[in-house]
Amino acid sequence: MVADLGEGNGARYVLDENAPDVRAMELDDREGVFFVGDHLGFDEATREALVAMRATAIGLGPVSVHAEDAVAIVANELDRRAAAR
Repeated sequence: MVADLGEGNGARYVLDENAPDVRAMELDDREGVFFVGDHLGFDEATREALVAMRATAIGLGPVSVHAEDAVAIVANELDRRAAAR
């Protein structure tokens, strides 16, 4: 649950089709939390909660993908960054 995250436990990111591409962004991947919606997106209450916790919107590119593919893309991007350190 979102309430279990507490305050200050790393960055929060929300996948959004209209957001800047994750490949061009700085990420705090040490304790980051990524929120992935379904094909309908998030309901209004969830969007408000994400705004309240200052989740940063990130995109995955110009093509819409399924949630499980989005998770794989983000995991791959984090792996690439970790390998480059």
